[in-house]
Parts: sequence; structure tokens; C-alpha cells
Amino acid sequence: LATERWDRAKREQGPFSAELRLRNAAGDYRDCLCEARPLFGADGVFLGHVGAWVDIHARKRMEEALRASEELARTAFNASPDIMTMSELASGAYVAVNDAFVRQSGYTREEVLGRAPSALGFWARPEDLGRLLAQLAKSPRVEGFETRLRVRDGRELTASMSVEIAPFRGRLCVISTIRDVTEERRLEAERARLLAAIEQMAEVLVVTDAAARII
Repeated sequence: LATERWDRAKREQGPFSAELRLRNAAGDYRDCLCEARPLFGADGVFLGHVGAWVDIHARKRMEEALRASEELARTAFNASPDIMTMSELASGAYVAVNDAFVRQSGYTREEVLGRAPSALGFWARPEDLGRLLAQLAKSPRVEGFETRLRVRDGRELTASMSVEIAPFRGRLCVISTIRDVTEERRLEAERARLLAAIEQMAEVLVVTDAAARII
């Protein structure tokens, strides 16, 4: 408790520092930082304290808002149905991956954090990584970047990526949202083949009458 620390500082003739909530004359509670030191005379008699009280109420509210914002972002990050990753721009090493990454890639967090996706063979076409970095060098945000990614069991996924460079705790990081569009692209290719087949059938279409005579 602050009172115990206050008494100990007096006994040990040492400094006291604590963040306290105090009520002002209007009845409102304020967060304050107390920095004090006990004073003693030459004869060892306690004379009092010297120090300062600093109002840190606004700073504490900002810290609480930042923590709440980080918690909200962390919740949204992990709740996303799409793969989301954060990696260092300089090294490429993963800083964070969400639950969808773990489910869809087959890797655990422990296996990937601190390692770059290139070391895991995550890029099925490594040249695409160079192409993405070249685009990020021109713009801090890239959307709809399509590539092939290889998961742990060797399967390849067609992925559509939205990537953005952002500061995080004093370093530049790359935040990626990755959507698996493998099935969508398969259906699109199937539809294209079907349409092509219909067009070929139309080219040799023959119209006959009831007696099977060509009209």
C-alpha cells in the first residue's frame, strides 16, 4: 500500500514515488504522481517532506484508451475469418499471426513467430514476394495482390492479399490480410470452360424440321 511505502521511505530516509488517486475540492478523483523525500535535521529529527505532486490524469486516460484500442484490435485480428499476419518490414519475421492462419496453414504460432515466410516455404512462387515488395516501395498499401501460397502439408492455395505498412512499437511492420480464393478461381475456370464448350456447340448447330430434314 502507498501508506506503507510512505512510512518505509521515512524510516529508511529514502525517496518515495507513487501514482495515487486523489479527490479534489470539487469531489472529482484525479490521478497524480507523487515524488517526495523526507527531510531530517542534523540531530536526526524528522522535519517533514519535500516533493511535488503532478497531475497525470489525462495521461492515464490516454493510456487506458490505448490499451482498450489495442485489445479491440487484437480481438478483431484473431476473430477474422481471413488469415491475418504481422511481420517486420526489415527482416520479414512474423510478429503475430491470427487463429485463421493457424487453422488454414497447419503451422502453430510457436513454429512461425520470429521466422520469415520465405524460410517456411510459404511463397509457392518466391518471385511474387519480390514483386509485392517492389509495389510496397511505391505505396504503403497494396490491395488485391494475388499469388500462390504453400501450406504445411504441401497444398497450394490461391490467395488474394491486402497488405499495408504500419508502425508498431517503434518498428515498421507489414500487416497482411490473406483470403483463400482457391475455390472461387476453380469455379471461374470451370465456368469459362463451360462457356467455351457452349460456343463451340453453337458453331456446329444444325436445325432440322420434324422429318429430320435440314432447314
